[in-house]
Amino acid sequence: MASKPETIVTKRDRTKENFSRAVWRLMKRCDQMHTRYGADVYVLFKRKYQHYEYNSSQSTSFPTPLAELEITYPVPTRRTPAHFDNSRSSESRE
Repeated sequence: MASKPETIVTKRDRTKENFSRAVWRLMKRCDQMHTRYGADVYVLFKRKYQHYEYNSSQSTSFPTPLAELEITYPVPTRRTPAHFDNSRSSESRE
């Protein structure tokens, strides 16, 4: 009995669908935070020249311009990808 040659099945790239789903879930979560806690929320994503924006406020003064954030008190809490790097100890994140 001759064996059939194995065919390699390649999965299609679902990156776009997965990203869109992740953006939708995060924006939904932002809307929940706005509704439950009364927080003003602004989120902006950029991927491959396309922008996705969520803004809970209708005010033209929100989000606050970066130049104004530099002089506000208390100082804004900022996070970068380095804050979420799992290889670092928890003390360096604070």
